[in-house]
Amino acid sequence: MFDPAVSPKKKAKSPPTIDHVFVRTIDDGVISLQWNGLDTDDEFETEQNVPLLGYIIEMNDGSDWIEVERIDSDTCTCSITHLR
Repeated sequence: MFDPAVSPKKKAKSPPTIDHVFVRTIDDGVISLQWNGLDTDDEFETEQNVPLLGYIIEMNDGSDWIEVERIDSDTCTCSITHLR
């Protein structure tokens, strides 16, 4: 019979955050962002044995955070369009 009570050996850590995000350009309804990528030898990847798959870009619409873009882990820029 299947035992539904499974406990992980270690508590999972939150993924690292990007702390250097730069606004490259702001135009009518468009913003371009750039950031420093995470080091591939980052402590998170080593401890969790999980490679960085990509970045999720979100924005606040005034009441909630919404996803606007998904970027692969090799890309460190993003242009967000249709802004008010």
